[in-house]
Amino acid sequence: MSIAAREIHLKSRPTGLPGQDNFQLVERSLPAPAEGQLLVKTLFMSVDPYMRGRMTDRPSYIAPFEIGKPLEGSAVGIVEQSAHPDFKAGDLVSHFSGWRDHVLVDAATTNKIDASKAPAEAWLGPLGIPGHTAYVGLLRIAGLKAGETVFVSAAAGAVGSMAVQIAKLKGARVVASVGSEEKARWVKELGADAIINYRTAGDLTEALKKLRPKASTSISTMSVAIISGQRSKSPSRAPASPSAA
Repeated sequence: MSIAAREIHLKSRPTGLPGQDNFQLVERSLPAPAEGQLLVKTLFMSVDPYMRGRMTDRPSYIAPFEIGKPLEGSAVGIVEQSAHPDFKAGDLVSHFSGWRDHVLVDAATTNKIDASKAPAEAWLGPLGIPGHTAYVGLLRIAGLKAGETVFVSAAAGAVGSMAVQIAKLKGARVVASVGSEEKARWVKELGADAIINYRTAGDLTEALKKLRPKASTSISTMSVAIISGQRSKSPSRAPASPSAA
C-alpha cells in the first residue's frame, strides 16, 4: 500500500534572501518500507540558519542542497510502518529527513526517543544537535573546569544558550555576548554572570578585557578555543548548528 507524501524541494538557488519562487511543493507516493526501513510521519522539524548556506552550491562542511530534490534537516516523527525488528508503529524517532510530511528512512539512521523524559521537540534543541554542540565544545574540546571563566558568543542562540547553562552547571563563570537588550535580559535569566551587548559596547575587545580574568575559555557557535596563555590551543571546529546573536 502506497502512502501519499508531500515534500519541499529546492527549485532554484536564491540570491540574497530566499523567496517562495526558490521552492516547490511536490507530491509523491511512497511504497511500503523495504527491509530495514521505517515509514515516519513528521511531527516536528527544525528550520535552521545554516540551511541558507546549503542553498548555495559551494564547498562546505556539509553538501549543498540539490536542485529538484527535497531539502533535509533535523526532524522528529512517529513510526507508522516498520520493517525493522527494533522499531514498531508508534515509536518516536529523530532523523535528518525533514521538509516532508512522510518519509522512508533507514532505521540505522534514526534515534529512538523517549518522550516520557522530555517533550519530543526537545530532540531538535537541548537533546539534539544544538545541545550536543555546546556539550562537546565546552567539555570535550575546551576541557572547561569549575572556577574558570567562559566567554560565550551568540549567547541567545540555539547553541550559545545551551553553552551558558552547561557552563554554569559545571561551576564556571559566564561572560556572554548578545546583540540586543532583550536578549541580554533573557541570557541573564539563563544564569550568565556578565553580558556584553556588542552593538552598544563600542570596543568589544576592551569590554571583554574588563570582564574576564587572565585565564578563560571561549566558545562560539562554530569553534572552541582555550585562550589562556597557560593552556593554549588552536581553535577547533565543533559540530555546526544554528545560532543567533
